[in-house]
Amino acid sequence: MTENPPMGSNPLVTRREMLGRTGVAGLTALAGSAAGAVPQTQQTRPRIACCVSFWGAPGSHADWIICKLMDGYWWQGAHTASRVDVVSVYIHQFDTSGLGQKVCKAKNIPIYKTVGEAVT
Repeated sequence: MTENPPMGSNPLVTRREMLGRTGVAGLTALAGSAAGAVPQTQQTRPRIACCVSFWGAPGSHADWIICKLMDGYWWQGAHTASRVDVVSVYIHQFDTSGLGQKVCKAKNIPIYKTVGEAVT
């Protein structure tokens, strides 16, 4: 029995190819599943990229989440250290995101101009 593709879809383009064309395939490199990626050992911390639209206000979603990824967080009176390394950042509204620029500069984390650059 053969499967017919849904109407309007292009059977010549696979989902993986489409993700590669849109730049989302770079996200799989973060998990170590991209071709040519070095397998992670148990001692290796995952290296992640943070992509945000705006990081200019203390307590904003980007500030709250990314700072916890960098520094860890407090829960029920105990500090939980971060288990990942933030190695790159993309900020869409760069000019109005002064806080994100300051935090990244203080932590020596590069800010890239495109999402593709940040995730690879």
